[in-house]
Formats: sequence, structure tokens, C-alpha cells
Amino acid sequence: MINPESKKRIAEEVRQSLTLIIQILPLILCGILMSAAISSLLPPETVMKFIGNEAGKKSIFIGGAAGALAPGEPFFGLPIAEGLAKAGAGYGAMVAFIASWALFSVTLYPTEIALLGWRFTLLRSLVNLFIPILSGIIAYIMV
Repeated sequence: MINPESKKRIAEEVRQSLTLIIQILPLILCGILMSAAISSLLPPETVMKFIGNEAGKKSIFIGGAAGALAPGEPFFGLPIAEGLAKAGAGYGAMVAFIASWALFSVTLYPTEIALLGWRFTLLRSLVNLFIPILSGIIAYIMV
């Protein structure tokens, strides 16, 4: 049998979980809509020209640059990647996009600098500088 104190804690955790779901649900819906908009609004021939497999290795650099400019939240960055993939982006560009988004998203830097300092942020960025391009090239070669 559960004691009254445990019941209160469980009820509070359930309330907090429901509140979090209510807060996050609009972000998830917005991300899904963003993915659909990107894949339907971007002409596939344009996507393939710049970040499709036909674009060659330049697509990796474009994908990496785009990833750095994408919002850092998973509810936005990953749906953008999905929309680009549906529109015809190649694997190399997509791998570079996601790696760059995870490592260099412009929305990451203010918080990182505030919490860890500019020297650490600069060092981390320099150490990781070539990871998106290298991973994109490896994916491009493998596929």
C-alpha cells in the first residue's frame, strides 16, 4: 500500500509531467508543420541542385552552413532536416547539416558563452570545426 506522502509526490510528478507536455506540444506541432512546409514549398529541383547528391561535395558545405544557422531546439532543427530530406537533400548534406546543427547552432552560443565562458566556447568550436564536413564526406562516399 502506498503511504499518503508518496501519493502526494506521485500526484505532483504527474501534474508536472502534464504541464511539460502542454508546454512542449505546441513546439512539436510547429516543428511538424515546419517540416511539411519546407518539403512542400521548396522546389525539389532547387534542393537537389544545392544539397542533393547531384550537387556533389559542395552540398556538404552548404548543408553544414545551413545546419549552423538552424535553430538549436530539437523541435525545430530536426524537422527542418526532415523537410530538406523529403525535398531531395542528399545523405552527405544531411549528415553535415545535423552535425553542424548539433555543434554550431547559432542559438547555442549565447547560453554556452554565458555558462562556460567565451574561451571554452571558442576552444570547443575550433576542436569541432571539421566534424560536420568530415562526417558529411564520409556519408557522401558511403552512399
